[in-house]
Amino acid sequence: IEGSSELDEALVTGESVPVAKHAGDDVTGGTINGSGGLAVEVTALGSDSKLAAIIRLVESAQAAKAPVQKLVDRVSAVFVPVILAIAAITFAAWWFSGASLDATIGATVAVLVIACPCALGLATPTALVAGTGAAARAGILIRDIEALEVAHTVDTVIFDKTGTLTVGEPRLTDIRSFDKNEERMLRIAASAQLPSEHPLGKAVVEAARERGLSLSRPTSFRGVPGQGIVAEIAGETVLIGNSRMMEENGIDTFLSRQISRELEGQAKTCSTIAIAGRAVGVLAMADTLRAETPAALDRLKALGIDTVMLTGDTEAVARAIASGLPIGDVIAGVPPEGKAETVARLTKEGRHVAMVGDGVN
Repeated sequence: IEGSSELDEALVTGESVPVAKHAGDDVTGGTINGSGGLAVEVTALGSDSKLAAIIRLVESAQAAKAPVQKLVDRVSAVFVPVILAIAAITFAAWWFSGASLDATIGATVAVLVIACPCALGLATPTALVAGTGAAARAGILIRDIEALEVAHTVDTVIFDKTGTLTVGEPRLTDIRSFDKNEERMLRIAASAQLPSEHPLGKAVVEAARERGLSLSRPTSFRGVPGQGIVAEIAGETVLIGNSRMMEENGIDTFLSRQISRELEGQAKTCSTIAIAGRAVGVLAMADTLRAETPAALDRLKALGIDTVMLTGDTEAVARAIASGLPIGDVIAGVPPEGKAETVARLTKEGRHVAMVGDGVN
């Protein structure tokens, strides 16, 4: 209801780039506020919140017994009374045939011991505990016994995008300096953003440090939510942000807009750099693929398993990430509860589905 800032909504949407929020916008509990101050009116409490709904989905997935355990329970429910009846008949037969009490009890106990379903009732959970323990030592955590039992039947694997197929945080991918002095522009941009907590700013600083560039802290720094930052370095004003920031400060954006359109078509987030009132270049950031992603998808394809990317991110970003990957289908713009519905729909179509993701996913 007041203020402006940028929120990290990766928990809900899977989008790694913070989203600008102003008075009147909806915010979700569990998302992370950036540098700005917000006054928020709570409209959902406890069990009504989006996070609580997601938690309920996870809990319901964990509650079911393994099918084999259900079968064992049903068999035991019939088997135990039958064995008790047979033991009683054995006792009566031996007793009335004139056998001694010791021999009668011995025969009865033998029936109970040999035919008792304890082995059946105990072997299944014992095997599951042993198996999950061995898996845990190998770094595999199994939270759903039914999933373990049916894992060998999987024919479709759904992947979350952010943090699963991709690194999960933006990386600097392109440096476009108008005067071709990319190193100087990167040094100034990274120095200006040293105080920044924004993921895009951190990506620029990290890229500069990876190149071994020496950075100096700005003499002043101010973040503008939804636009960018303003900093003072060596007596010059440095602006880093989107086209709206540049236009509001009277910066000519003709060349930077052309470059940004090209890079944004590749699902990259662009920031224009202006020094002393003049645009000097464009930086582009993107959430990049994990190095092992193509090999993992190739291996699944070789096993005859279909793959699907299911993400809360936009269609353009999802398609850009999927291009060149051996992935079967891409489904974008899906919130966490929609992901559960997608899994249910594919299951109803007769597929055996596994979902791979991090966090809520």
